[in-house]
Amino acid sequence: MVDDIHIRTGYLLNEFLSTEKKRWRLEKRFPQTTIFVKLNGDDLIDPAGWIGQPFCSVARPIPGVASLAERLRFHLRIRTRLRNLQEGSSGSWPIGKDR
Repeated sequence: MVDDIHIRTGYLLNEFLSTEKKRWRLEKRFPQTTIFVKLNGDDLIDPAGWIGQPFCSVARPIPGVASLAERLRFHLRIRTRLRNLQEGSSGSWPIGKDR
């Protein structure tokens, strides 16, 4: 059972188990919890090593986690808008100079 799949750690474990189709089967999904059933009795660690796991073969973005570039772009836009406001230009703000 994986609880709190809306939190980053629960989300990542849920995604990992979802890719392990030969070892785990999704039995039931709830709003914040998933239940998996282990399909066979093999070792948990793949003899090929972690790099051979299907989960590691594809880069996966994590919902709600902005990249560094996205965060910087957001802050630069705010800084530019504030500078325009100080200089008397309304820029892309919905308010005019008279406010």
